[in-house]
Amino acid sequence: MSIYVGPYLYCTVDQVKTRIEITSCSSEICHLLKEREKFDEGQKYCTECGSAAAKVMVDGAEADSVGRWALNEATKERLCMFDDGEFNSPEVHIHIPNQDWSRQFDKSHPTHELRVRAVMIEQEMEWFRIVFKPGIDLAMVLYGADRTEIRWGVLGYY
Repeated sequence: MSIYVGPYLYCTVDQVKTRIEITSCSSEICHLLKEREKFDEGQKYCTECGSAAAKVMVDGAEADSVGRWALNEATKERLCMFDDGEFNSPEVHIHIPNQDWSRQFDKSHPTHELRVRAVMIEQEMEWFRIVFKPGIDLAMVLYGADRTEIRWGVLGYY
């Protein structure tokens, strides 16, 4: 299990429809086009209606309005996703500082006590705001200021 204790960015995203380009039937009435059937490479005609093959735009899957790894890449991984996406819901991206953290919660430290005090939280939140200001500002541009929140807490996933 991985555990993180400290400040992090909590960013919400919308799910948006994507459009993808495929090679399929060029006929608007052919059921293969309606079913987004992809043709084999080199196929020049539709096997159902005989119309020419063409590159067409069709609805794709839903995706996050902000790429899951966009902030990682833009900050050169100074801020990184807390996990590979399994922990986060499709509507939330959680970013933590990517640096040596003073708290170690792993097999090499089988027990650990952390006394959390308000002053500690305040100091760590201020540290996070200062040290990661460029990444926080970028997150506010990418996600929107109303969708980006600095939080302090305990995060864990298996």
